Amino acid sequence: MEHHVRSLLGVAMILLSCTACNPTEADIQSSVQWEIELANLDGRTVTELPDRLDAEISDKLSVHAEIRIPEEKGNNEAAELVVKRHVYSDREAEQNLEKLLAIHPDAGQNALQEAEEYQSQEGEDGIERKNYDVELGEYSGVYSGAFGCSFTTKQSESLQCVTIGGFHPESYQFCYAQKQELGFGTWEEAWKQTASLVENLGVDSIVDMQCYTLDLTTLQEKLAERHEQEADYYFIYSAQKAEYTSEDEAYLFEFNQGYDGIPFCRFQLMDALKKQDLGYGLWSDCSAIYSAAGLSDLWVSNLMDIQQIGKPERIVPLSDILEQSIPALSRLATGETRIEVKEIDLCYLPVLKDASKMEFCAIPVWVVAYFQSNPFAGQEDGMIVTDKYDVFNAVTGERMY
Repeated sequence: MEHHVRSLLGVAMILLSCTACNPTEADIQSSVQWEIELANLDGRTVTELPDRLDAEISDKLSVHAEIRIPEEKGNNEAAELVVKRHVYSDREAEQNLEKLLAIHPDAGQNALQEAEEYQSQEGEDGIERKNYDVELGEYSGVYSGAFGCSFTTKQSESLQCVTIGGFHPESYQFCYAQKQELGFGTWEEAWKQTASLVENLGVDSIVDMQCYTLDLTTLQEKLAERHEQEADYYFIYSAQKAEYTSEDEAYLFEFNQGYDGIPFCRFQLMDALKKQDLGYGLWSDCSAIYSAAGLSDLWVSNLMDIQQIGKPERIVPLSDILEQSIPALSRLATGETRIEVKEIDLCYLPVLKDASKMEFCAIPVWVVAYFQSNPFAGQEDGMIVTDKYDVFNAVTGERMY
């Protein structure tokens, strides 16, 4: 490693003294900075990686990314899995409804009897299953069905104005601090209560949890931005004043199923979905909001059951993956196109094995997630930002998408 770094520094000195191609000094420094960052990652196992990677590669390409390796991951191996899409039976769906209604603050004694029950043909097996919806007043309700369940309150609906999910430039993961304490209690205790309910709903194998603190100051700042954009929809439609109070402070938990410290992929990889054409999502999709009043929001969907576990194999170093991804992104980031790498994940990607059984081969992958900005057609100064992903097999190192 030391020899590698010294060699790169030597290359840097040569580049800085070379004027044959007349590159700008800024471009040279950026290139050297990236080579040094890459050298520092060379050969590191997943347990030795830093939490973040930051580098300006050029004036059009940058890396400001969290390297997301769950704390549960304690080795440098990964095994392929055979997994099956989790389907709640009619009885389980009814039981989940009862459990959620029992803790919902707006649920009355007759809520279960008033549940709207309907049949829905879900899944590739074509079997009709019961689904339940309970509306508990404006912006409040419970849903339970074959492929998941949800729980909402008026408070959580109001917070949706400022808690955009998914991989998005304004997502909560880029807006709120992680694991900061709030006055009503610790995030550890809030997660303990949440995890207990989630386990009671039959969700197992949780290996990754991220906690974002929705503090009042940041909530107000984000709401002011949404209000200026006329995007504070809850307050517009409810005709309430656009403001939050200390009672709205909460912890937002994002969690995933997985195996051996590797979660199932939470990115919506459209290329993968197009190839499999299943009509439903494959990304891990579980979250909850917990405030002083207790649980105020829960979303559980796209669950998997592990059927088989393959032989563990060595995980390709992240440096090997970046040596493929970054040069490709550099070639793409030309003209008016700008790219910022924002996250790097080790996760499981479900690949269809048997549609009739809703069975998948879960392949360990490295995902390099980035935002690509391009001029918006018809607007001189407008830019459109798109989420993009480089996906590599984490055992073979081969590019998948």
